[in-house]
Amino acid sequence: MNGLGVQLSLVLGTVIRVTVRFLLAFSCSLRMAMLVLYTLPPGSHACGIPIMTIGAEWFTHSSNRT
Repeated sequence: MNGLGVQLSLVLGTVIRVTVRFLLAFSCSLRMAMLVLYTLPPGSHACGIPIMTIGAEWFTHSSNRT
């Protein structure tokens, strides 16, 4: 994720998250919903959560962090 950059990683995570919500809203079968639910959200979180931590470390001073 570090190679993608903060902005691109957050955008990618958001696109995956929106896609998951769209697919879950319009899924016709339980199998499809379970497949989407167990595969795509972890990728979305993997793009977003570590990058927010890295971004917070990059753009704040050590005195601001608690």
